[in-house]
Amino acid sequence: MEIKKIYRKLVDNYEVFTRFQIWRFRNKYPVKYLNENYNTDTPTIHFLHRYITDNTGDLACGYYRYFLYKFENYRCIIHDINCVNFSLIKKNDSVIIGGGGLLNNLAEWNYNINKAVSISNKSVVWSAGFNSYSKKKIWNVVNVNDFKLFAVRDFNYKGYRCVPCATCFLPELDKKYPIIRRIGVVTHKDIPIHLPNEIHKLERISNSDSLDDMIEFIGNSEVVLTNSYHVAYWSALLQRKCILFETKSEKHKYHKYPPVFYSGVLEDDISRAHIYPNALEDCRTLTKEFVNEILVLISK
Repeated sequence: MEIKKIYRKLVDNYEVFTRFQIWRFRNKYPVKYLNENYNTDTPTIHFLHRYITDNTGDLACGYYRYFLYKFENYRCIIHDINCVNFSLIKKNDSVIIGGGGLLNNLAEWNYNINKAVSISNKSVVWSAGFNSYSKKKIWNVVNVNDFKLFAVRDFNYKGYRCVPCATCFLPELDKKYPIIRRIGVVTHKDIPIHLPNEIHKLERISNSDSLDDMIEFIGNSEVVLTNSYHVAYWSALLQRKCILFETKSEKHKYHKYPPVFYSGVLEDDISRAHIYPNALEDCRTLTKEFVNEILVLISK
């Protein structure tokens, strides 16, 4: 384990190790072609996000899932953010980054984002999020000023435009779910939890469970206790109270519909938590407006 930590620090702090890390896993992350009946005269659209992962929230952040009909005249290629095939990207192609917490999280992700954007004339950040940790330093940052369109899921973050995560268009969010438990716990699969025994006794799933199971579990809970960004977001969209615990990333400071941070006294936290009745409609309106701007850009 200690060797892994040392290697991770080398990847985070030195470009040569960052590039080696990308090369090392190049065969693990092949590209995926989305449509066959595109117009061969149009440039290609490249979508970059985490599409090879068991993190259900990140998988759902392939926003083309909800708007592929808008891009049907274009050849569309998905690249996993861990290893981008730059040879496929041409100057007149469009590169769309998002969603998920991709920005300033890992050195190799920043490297891949910056290099892809340096090739393409039409680059977009579509509701990705900043996701750095105060105790973790990396040698590079995302070159924000290089993008033609830039909107993040983070609300009131350094003056950047906020467009909420496009998973608001998940069809599962339109269903009605009866409340069958008072408190449900959804944990992030990669983050250990240290909570009182009374909370460990509550019914729990993780963010590696299926999307259907996760949304249903949230919908069936009156209150959701989590350390996952997407679970907190979907709780707001489903009009459920949410309590966040063990929040070490900056991403949890900038929710448009904020949950309550766990104080150690759960009942007090529940009494302070809000329900957001207009969140789903608001998020979908902002997303549709941004998609229209993307379409204008890529058509030029």
